[in-house]
Amino acid sequence: MNEHFTNKPQEQSGPQRLVRPKGGWGHLDKFGRIPYLINVRLNLDEFVDAGWDDYVRRTDFLTKDLSKKHPASFTLKNLTEKEGHYLEIVMHWNIPKEFEEVVLFHELREAEMLYGDNVKWEESHQLAEKETTEYAQRYLNAEQFERYKKWIESLKEEVK
Repeated sequence: MNEHFTNKPQEQSGPQRLVRPKGGWGHLDKFGRIPYLINVRLNLDEFVDAGWDDYVRRTDFLTKDLSKKHPASFTLKNLTEKEGHYLEIVMHWNIPKEFEEVVLFHELREAEMLYGDNVKWEESHQLAEKETTEYAQRYLNAEQFERYKKWIESLKEEVK
């Protein structure tokens, strides 16, 4: 079974729902106007028990600041000189499972504005936060949405 998928252009008002493949997020062939293949690494700190954590954090600048309070990040990485770049998204193991899709949506929208629309990072982050809240409200049930808001607030409190 092919674990790659393509999100089709938005035909409805509001954000399009991400569709999780049976095999997990793994790879996305496309999202919106992001002009790159997308690789998603979940549960990054799973390497701690295997003794890989120090190595991963020393060698991968994308993951060095990943933590409970900064649970996801992205960057462009090289495939090969011929094939160009791909978008790498990393997500911390501590993200509640019920919010993985919402966090992934946030990272994808932020990257889409940054790399697809050439919006500056701070503006793309602020716009993505607003759209992510709309996405969560639309696709989570009322109880999940309340838990999501509390979780987001707890992240903001930890940053202070």
